[in-house]
Amino acid sequence: MKPDSILYYPHIEFQNVAWVKSSLLLWNHVYRIVPEGYVPNDSDDIKALIDEDLVRNIKLDDKDREDTCDEFLRLCDKIENHMPAGLISSDEDRIHPGKIDNRLYPYLDLIGDYFIDENKWLHLSKELARGYMFKLSQVVARIRNLNRGTDDLDAWSINPYFCENANFGEFLQDPTAKGFFCSVTLEDIVPQNIGEVSARAPSPQEDS
Repeated sequence: MKPDSILYYPHIEFQNVAWVKSSLLLWNHVYRIVPEGYVPNDSDDIKALIDEDLVRNIKLDDKDREDTCDEFLRLCDKIENHMPAGLISSDEDRIHPGKIDNRLYPYLDLIGDYFIDENKWLHLSKELARGYMFKLSQVVARIRNLNRGTDDLDAWSINPYFCENANFGEFLQDPTAKGFFCSVTLEDIVPQNIGEVSARAPSPQEDS
Protein backbone atom coordinates (compact mmCIF):
# COMPACT_ATOMS: atom_id res chain seq x y z
CA MET A 1 0.00 0.00 0.00
CA LYS A 2 1.34 3.42 -0.94
CA PRO A 3 2.06 5.87 1.90
CA ASP A 4 -0.74 8.36 2.50
CA SER A 5 1.12 10.50 5.07
CA ILE A 6 4.56 11.99 5.59
CA LEU A 7 7.16 12.17 8.33
CA TYR A 8 8.61 15.60 8.99
CA TYR A 9 12.38 15.76 9.54
CA PRO A 10 14.98 16.63 10.81
CA HIS A 11 13.54 18.92 13.51
CA ILE A 12 10.98 18.36 16.27
CA GLU A 13 9.33 21.77 16.02
CA PHE A 14 7.99 22.83 12.65
CA GLN A 15 9.92 25.75 11.19
CA ASN A 16 7.17 26.94 8.83
CA VAL A 17 3.45 26.53 9.52
CA ALA A 18 2.59 27.35 5.89
CA TRP A 19 4.66 24.31 4.86
CA VAL A 20 2.64 22.11 7.22
CA LYS A 21 -0.67 23.40 5.89
CA SER A 22 0.52 22.97 2.30
CA SER A 23 1.57 19.40 3.03
CA LEU A 24 -1.88 18.63 4.41
CA LEU A 25 -3.37 19.50 1.02
CA LEU A 26 -1.48 16.49 -0.35
CA TRP A 27 -1.22 14.08 2.59
CA ASN A 28 -3.66 12.78 5.18
CA HIS A 29 -1.36 13.48 8.13
CA VAL A 30 2.01 15.01 8.95
CA TYR A 31 3.95 12.98 11.52
CA ARG A 32 6.98 14.03 13.53
CA ILE A 33 9.27 12.31 16.03
CA VAL A 34 8.76 13.57 19.59
CA PRO A 35 10.87 11.92 22.31
CA GLU A 36 9.19 10.69 25.49
CA GLY A 37 8.95 13.50 28.03
CA TYR A 38 9.68 16.30 25.56
CA VAL A 39 7.05 19.02 25.11
CA PRO A 40 7.42 20.78 21.73
CA ASN A 41 7.26 24.55 21.61
CA ASP A 42 4.38 24.69 19.13
CA SER A 43 2.54 27.65 17.70
CA ASP A 44 -1.23 27.99 18.14
CA ASP A 45 -1.72 26.85 14.53
CA ILE A 46 0.24 23.63 15.10
CA LYS A 47 -1.66 22.98 18.34
CA ALA A 48 -4.91 23.40 16.39
CA LEU A 49 -3.75 20.92 13.74
CA ILE A 50 -2.88 18.44 16.48
CA ASP A 51 -6.35 18.89 17.97
CA GLU A 52 -7.83 18.18 14.52
CA ASP A 53 -5.69 14.98 14.34
CA LEU A 54 -3.87 16.24 11.25
CA VAL A 55 -0.47 16.49 12.92
CA ARG A 56 0.56 13.40 14.87
CA ASN A 57 3.50 12.68 17.15
CA ILE A 58 5.53 9.47 16.94
CA LYS A 59 7.01 7.96 20.08
CA LEU A 60 10.07 5.85 19.37
CA ASP A 61 10.40 2.24 20.49
CA ASP A 62 13.43 -0.04 20.91
CA LYS A 63 13.30 -1.28 17.31
CA ASP A 64 13.44 2.30 15.99
CA ARG A 65 16.57 3.04 18.02
CA GLU A 66 18.24 -0.33 17.40
CA ASP A 67 17.74 -0.27 13.62
CA THR A 68 18.89 3.35 13.43
CA CYS A 69 22.02 2.60 15.42
CA ASP A 70 22.86 -0.38 13.19
CA GLU A 71 22.39 1.55 9.95
CA PHE A 72 24.14 4.68 11.21
CA LEU A 73 27.21 2.77 12.37
CA ARG A 74 27.41 0.93 9.04
CA LEU A 75 27.22 4.26 7.19
CA CYS A 76 29.90 5.84 9.40
CA ASP A 77 32.19 2.87 8.85
CA LYS A 78 31.67 3.08 5.08
CA ILE A 79 32.42 6.79 4.82
CA GLU A 80 35.00 6.86 7.64
CA ASN A 81 32.93 9.41 9.57
CA HIS A 82 33.19 12.04 6.81
CA MET A 83 29.64 13.35 6.71
CA PRO A 84 28.76 15.52 3.67
CA ALA A 85 29.38 19.25 3.91
CA GLY A 86 25.69 20.00 3.34
CA LEU A 87 24.97 19.05 6.93
CA ILE A 88 27.32 21.56 8.54
CA SER A 89 25.24 24.71 8.10
CA SER A 90 22.64 23.74 10.70
CA ASP A 91 22.93 24.94 14.31
CA GLU A 92 21.41 21.67 15.51
CA ASP A 93 24.12 19.79 17.37
CA ARG A 94 22.31 17.87 20.09
CA ILE A 95 20.14 14.77 20.24
CA HIS A 96 17.48 13.90 22.80
CA PRO A 97 18.45 10.77 24.79
CA GLY A 98 15.13 9.14 23.89
CA LYS A 99 16.30 8.93 20.26
CA ILE A 100 19.53 7.04 20.95
CA ASP A 101 20.34 3.36 21.33
CA ASN A 102 22.88 2.80 24.13
CA ARG A 103 25.22 1.00 21.71
CA LEU A 104 26.00 4.35 20.09
CA TYR A 105 27.92 5.69 23.09
CA PRO A 106 30.95 3.30 22.88
CA TYR A 107 31.28 4.26 19.22
CA LEU A 108 31.31 7.95 20.13
CA ASP A 109 34.01 7.27 22.72
CA LEU A 110 36.23 6.04 19.88
CA ILE A 111 35.74 8.81 17.35
CA GLY A 112 35.96 12.07 19.28
CA ASP A 113 34.53 14.62 21.63
CA TYR A 114 30.98 14.68 22.89
CA PHE A 115 29.29 15.54 26.14
CA ILE A 116 25.97 15.04 27.87
CA ASP A 117 24.38 18.09 29.47
CA GLU A 118 22.43 18.33 32.72
CA ASN A 119 19.22 17.41 30.89
CA LYS A 120 20.95 14.33 29.40
CA TRP A 121 20.87 15.67 25.84
CA LEU A 122 23.78 14.39 23.79
CA HIS A 123 25.99 17.10 22.24
CA LEU A 124 28.30 16.16 19.39
CA SER A 125 29.53 17.50 16.08
CA LYS A 126 26.90 19.04 13.86
CA GLU A 127 27.69 16.64 11.02
CA LEU A 128 27.23 13.54 13.15
CA ALA A 129 24.13 14.86 14.90
CA ARG A 130 22.39 15.65 11.62
CA GLY A 131 23.61 12.42 10.03
CA TYR A 132 22.11 10.42 12.87
CA MET A 133 18.79 12.28 12.59
CA PHE A 134 18.67 11.53 8.86
CA LYS A 135 19.11 7.83 9.51
CA LEU A 136 16.50 7.93 12.28
CA SER A 137 13.94 9.55 9.98
CA GLN A 138 14.64 6.94 7.28
CA VAL A 139 14.14 4.04 9.70
CA VAL A 140 11.00 5.46 11.30
CA ALA A 141 9.43 6.25 7.91
CA ARG A 142 10.23 2.81 6.54
CA ILE A 143 8.83 0.93 9.55
CA ARG A 144 5.59 2.95 9.48
CA ASN A 145 5.22 3.16 5.69
CA LEU A 146 5.53 6.93 5.53
CA ASN A 147 7.06 9.24 2.99
CA ARG A 148 9.35 11.94 4.34
CA GLY A 149 9.13 15.69 3.93
CA THR A 150 11.12 18.70 5.08
CA ASP A 151 11.06 22.48 4.90
CA ASP A 152 14.81 22.59 5.56
CA LEU A 153 16.61 23.40 2.30
CA ASP A 154 19.90 21.87 3.43
CA ALA A 155 18.16 18.68 4.52
CA TRP A 156 16.26 18.46 1.23
CA SER A 157 19.45 18.97 -0.80
CA ILE A 158 21.49 16.31 0.97
CA ASN A 159 18.68 13.74 1.27
CA PRO A 160 19.73 11.67 -1.80
CA TYR A 161 23.11 11.02 -0.17
CA PHE A 162 21.42 9.18 2.69
CA CYS A 163 18.75 7.54 0.56
CA GLU A 164 21.54 5.90 -1.44
CA ASN A 165 23.73 5.17 1.60
CA ALA A 166 26.56 7.35 0.29
CA ASN A 167 26.82 5.49 -3.02
CA PHE A 168 27.98 8.63 -4.81
CA GLY A 169 31.13 9.12 -6.85
CA GLU A 170 33.40 12.14 -7.11
CA PHE A 171 32.06 13.40 -10.44
CA LEU A 172 28.97 15.46 -11.15
CA GLN A 173 27.97 13.07 -13.94
CA ASP A 174 29.07 9.53 -14.67
CA PRO A 175 28.06 8.20 -18.12
CA THR A 176 28.43 4.62 -16.83
CA ALA A 177 25.99 5.09 -13.93
CA LYS A 178 22.78 3.07 -13.90
CA GLY A 179 20.73 6.11 -12.95
CA PHE A 180 20.78 9.79 -12.06
CA PHE A 181 19.05 12.02 -9.53
CA CYS A 182 17.08 15.02 -10.67
CA SER A 183 14.67 17.49 -9.08
CA VAL A 184 11.37 18.72 -10.42
CA THR A 185 9.85 21.93 -9.06
CA LEU A 186 6.13 22.58 -9.49
CA GLU A 187 5.13 26.20 -8.99
CA ASP A 188 1.80 27.86 -8.23
CA ILE A 189 0.08 24.74 -6.88
CA VAL A 190 -0.35 25.89 -3.27
CA PRO A 191 -2.16 29.18 -2.49
CA GLN A 192 0.38 31.85 -1.53
CA ASN A 193 -1.61 32.90 1.55
CA ILE A 194 -2.19 29.39 2.90
CA GLY A 195 -0.34 30.31 6.09
CA GLU A 196 -3.19 32.68 6.91
CA VAL A 197 -5.89 30.00 6.58
CA SER A 198 -7.29 28.90 9.93
CA ALA A 199 -6.06 25.54 11.19
CA ARG A 200 -9.36 24.93 12.97
CA ALA A 201 -12.25 23.17 11.28
CA PRO A 202 -15.23 25.51 10.81
CA SER A 203 -18.00 25.23 13.37
CA PRO A 204 -21.49 24.09 12.25
CA GLN A 205 -22.69 27.69 12.52
CA GLU A 206 -19.87 28.87 10.21
CA ASP A 207 -20.69 26.07 7.73
CA SER A 208 -24.27 27.13 7.48
